[in-house]
Amino acid sequence: MLSCDVCQFAKHVRASYPVSNTRANEVFSLIHSDVWGPLGINTRCDFEYFITFIDDYSRSTFVYLLKDHSKVPHVIETFILHVQTQYGSSVKTFRSDNAREYVCQAVEDFFRKREIVHETSCSYAPPQNGVAERKNRQLLNVTRALLFQRNLPKQYWGDAVLTSAYLINRMPSRVLNGQTPHSMLPGSRPPFLLPPRVFGCVCFIHDHSPYVKKLDPRSIKGVFVGYSPTQKGYKCLDPTTGRVYVTKDVTFLEHVSYFCENTLQGEKSMSREEYSLNQEIQFTDFLDYKQEESPQAVEVLEHERNEECSTGTKEECNRLFGQVYSRRRVCTDKVIDGENSALNLNPTSSLNAIEFAYACLNSLSQPQTAKESSYAPEDRLLRVILGIQVSTAKETCLKFLYTGALSLI
Repeated sequence: MLSCDVCQFAKHVRASYPVSNTRANEVFSLIHSDVWGPLGINTRCDFEYFITFIDDYSRSTFVYLLKDHSKVPHVIETFILHVQTQYGSSVKTFRSDNAREYVCQAVEDFFRKREIVHETSCSYAPPQNGVAERKNRQLLNVTRALLFQRNLPKQYWGDAVLTSAYLINRMPSRVLNGQTPHSMLPGSRPPFLLPPRVFGCVCFIHDHSPYVKKLDPRSIKGVFVGYSPTQKGYKCLDPTTGRVYVTKDVTFLEHVSYFCENTLQGEKSMSREEYSLNQEIQFTDFLDYKQEESPQAVEVLEHERNEECSTGTKEECNRLFGQVYSRRRVCTDKVIDGENSALNLNPTSSLNAIEFAYACLNSLSQPQTAKESSYAPEDRLLRVILGIQVSTAKETCLKFLYTGALSLI
């Protein structure tokens, strides 16, 4: 290895981080922690962040929602007291990144009183706090899946994160050789006190209000948003009032979503459609215009359906209207100019109402009868396309062109 200043300046790279397979020997002897946020979208209770605590021995995850960074010292004290009271264990080492909320004076004084070793990662070295970073990624993966499954709005991410931690703690882990983090905790109870339900599904909450009359509904329609940590019941939300119910008197429709499809999460194609002769779809099915057909119009349409091509070739009998067409999705439009067609890379349509009308007129065959030849080209177009009387041609032509034709180009 050459050691010269120029090579160091030109080729210097970051050091590699070897994979660590060591684990703590006791539960809660080593705690990993990290703060995630802000998302930019507040929860229903105006939370913007969440903080995670991961036990290195059992890989159990504890999540707390935060409104700002100033609550971090208080939440750390609450968690450590919870570990001592509920599990009879004491935290020996606390590992986090080098963020200011972890190295503030309040946190350092608390660790000094409890004789807890505070290990921090180096600046700009998140792999040194890899357990907490990977846990954040896992929580967000499950959170997105819960939100997308039932089309929940993004402001429900707080309930989804808490539910994700609840489910992850009760699922087998490869690091634990197939065991669940919940089962590794001392004095653990059964994993599910209540049967798990589909997050975000429709639920009907029994109405215990004393003001319910004889003919009033006996339940309230809501959405399932998680599990209560202190009560043996399901957390259900009434979106119309914003009230949260924790109850066991609830029924679920797990296959039904309370919210309709979210266009931001499931994008719909905005490409236009083109018609060909490959799939049987009637062109007239796409017209919004409806009007009673006159006997003369019915006769003209029957004549168009029953006539046969003289030459037998598909090109000569390929009319634009009165036949069966199919839809083929395209992202570009075609400009019709006589017999030549050119691609237009501009996504906006380049045909106006007059150009489309003349394109439709040119696509029609020559009149077959003397009476039909006496009609003006515009009148014959309206008779064939719309099936209406010529007396109402102007009004209905404008309605057809601007409501039906332009949307199908």
